[in-house]
Amino acid sequence: MVAPAGPRESANIPIHVERHLQSTLRESFMLPTVALEALEIAKDPRCTIREFSRIIERDLRLATEIIAQSNSVLFSPDRPITSLHQSVLRLGFKQCQNLILSASFSSLMQKLPLEGRLAQELLWRHSITTAITSVQLNRLLGLGFYGEDFTAGLIHDMGRMLIAAAYPDRYEEIDPLDFEEADGITQAERDALGTDHCAVGAWYAEQNRLPTELREVMLAHHGDQPATINRRLVALTMASDHIANYIQTLAPASEYPFRENTGLQQLEELGSPGVIERVGELCTSLMTDVIYQSIDMSKPLHPGQFQRAQC
Repeated sequence: MVAPAGPRESANIPIHVERHLQSTLRESFMLPTVALEALEIAKDPRCTIREFSRIIERDLRLATEIIAQSNSVLFSPDRPITSLHQSVLRLGFKQCQNLILSASFSSLMQKLPLEGRLAQELLWRHSITTAITSVQLNRLLGLGFYGEDFTAGLIHDMGRMLIAAAYPDRYEEIDPLDFEEADGITQAERDALGTDHCAVGAWYAEQNRLPTELREVMLAHHGDQPATINRRLVALTMASDHIANYIQTLAPASEYPFRENTGLQQLEELGSPGVIERVGELCTSLMTDVIYQSIDMSKPLHPGQFQRAQC
């Protein structure tokens, strides 16, 4: 287990919130040890495939995810790949990191306390919808992401899930879960707790030593904090979050206010001209595809689901 950061090292969440999260959730919010070790060693440019594989093979679930993905249509192998070493070689460290995180967050959801389970399931469905929307937008707009689009969408609201798990009796006051966020959910959270789910998510990322670009996605996807590490990934997540919120209100796709999508606006400013009108033209088919794909993925992921989202 990774030692928790000291209270003043965390992402500016009040000490009473930090202590409550740690005492209520205990170790259930930490990523598996194997996942943490694999993510850490992959940062070392001297890390070999053999060293990386030896860590992964200690966790059957993670090893299965990676082998399944390497055999997916996305990579079209000439012959079936059966060894973890060959799978890592085909996928590369970056895609393996994304798979590890996706599988780990799915497993984490099953460990959270049962109290407030309805709120957690609604938020998990939102995370899945956002992740799939990110994949669809990445393809539609030719943004060039390679797996990190899905991972960022999946984990962007981790802070929200942790708050739901730690404060089940107060969650209706903190977050009505109506997915109509025009007035800003983060301000309501700050009024109730003295912090918001973006800061809690960033704190969680620090506790688990997650990649800095994913920490930034958690912290900046509502625009309350500036993005500096990977502005395009944050903008894509913001755009996908906006669309996913609209889908979950069950409003007609034809009435989606695409010009109000701040994430799409930022993508244009960052060098992707015409994306707003492009999404506007295709929003009905885009939302239909997202809804269809998210139907069987609203439960925690199992081997094979990640690859279906990517393919």
